[in-house]
Amino acid sequence: MSKNPVALKIAAPYARALFDFGKETGTLFEVTSDIQNIQTLLFKSKELSKCLQNPLVSSEAKREILIGVTNKKINKETLQFLTIL
Repeated sequence: MSKNPVALKIAAPYARALFDFGKETGTLFEVTSDIQNIQTLLFKSKELSKCLQNPLVSSEAKREILIGVTNKKINKETLQFLTIL
């Protein structure tokens, strides 16, 4: 997680929206698990992290990368949320 206070302030509403969505749809456990797994992957692979942050990589390519690195075990709602960002 970023220690940058500006990044945290920007991320907070998105995190809240994802939490609320998971709660409303009954997928909170799955969404939380997905985010934790992706966070672990990003910590382990700086290359993956840089790729997903690169504005030159299309949203569709990032989506396919996330599907690939999670072995297609990512909740579709989590994936949709992440690809919107």
